[in-house]
Amino acid sequence: MADALKAILVAAFPNVEIRHFGVESDFRSGFNVIAENPPFLFLVDVMFPWTRPSAEMPSIPNDVVHGGVYRAGFRCLHQVSEDARTSQVPALVHSVLALQDVAEEMAAFPHAHYLQADVDDGSLERFLAQIRRPLSPESPYSKAVRSFCQTLANQIAVNPNFLDQIEWRDLERVLAEIFGTLGFQAILTRPAKDGGKDIVLERKDGGEPGVIYVEIKHWPSAKVGRRPVREFIQVIMKDRVSGLFLSSSGYTESAYGALAVVERVPLTLGGREQIHRLCQTYTLAQSGLWSPTGALLTEILESRN
Repeated sequence: MADALKAILVAAFPNVEIRHFGVESDFRSGFNVIAENPPFLFLVDVMFPWTRPSAEMPSIPNDVVHGGVYRAGFRCLHQVSEDARTSQVPALVHSVLALQDVAEEMAAFPHAHYLQADVDDGSLERFLAQIRRPLSPESPYSKAVRSFCQTLANQIAVNPNFLDQIEWRDLERVLAEIFGTLGFQAILTRPAKDGGKDIVLERKDGGEPGVIYVEIKHWPSAKVGRRPVREFIQVIMKDRVSGLFLSSSGYTESAYGALAVVERVPLTLGGREQIHRLCQTYTLAQSGLWSPTGALLTEILESRN
């Protein structure tokens, strides 16, 4: 990968983790691991070797023998597009070849964007801005997700035991919707490699200073112990932010003990009661019977489980 291209990607996505495969055989052998936790973008060169010269080189498949190194990137894209786990992930194809030389191959990949090396026409920046741009709040998909979250939040507000019927990712979506309505800008992180937090909050009106990380554990029965709390403390201290840990199953005494060993940790632990109270407050806000004032989280999360 060219250093200049890598620098542009890092500038567009400051916390990006780039995994590089220098040969096609490594990509093929590691693909299942990739697909289990898909990236937000595939960056593919059209031409690169099958493997590294060695005494124990992997055998060359027939499609590589016939296609050669000149279409290695497109073979990788075929593997990506044919797997349901990765078929919707956008791809950026980078090559010294002109677009007309690969137009037929590119037509097979509607989620791919072509970038000719050494041609700076602003298309890369536009492409990155497009995949970085969040969904419009008014998009049909966003409306459907928001309606779904509203229904779940209202059900929890009426009966906190309804939590037991909700999947963990759905609870994360519900809480992101709640915080977004209660005066925060709420960003739901990716379900894997989220950097140790599930939601990133920032007050829209400037009432509650700084950024707040929210970590959510929705376990069937086991209480959260010392280790998850300690790991979250390390995350918020490293990034110098406040933290909110919500566990629908509560905490062990050792979890609370993790707070005692670090002075002035800006962390609040909330349990099932606090999740229930957030849903009740959300319902009131939806009805126009509540508006944020002062320290919002302190106001809502006034007791611990």
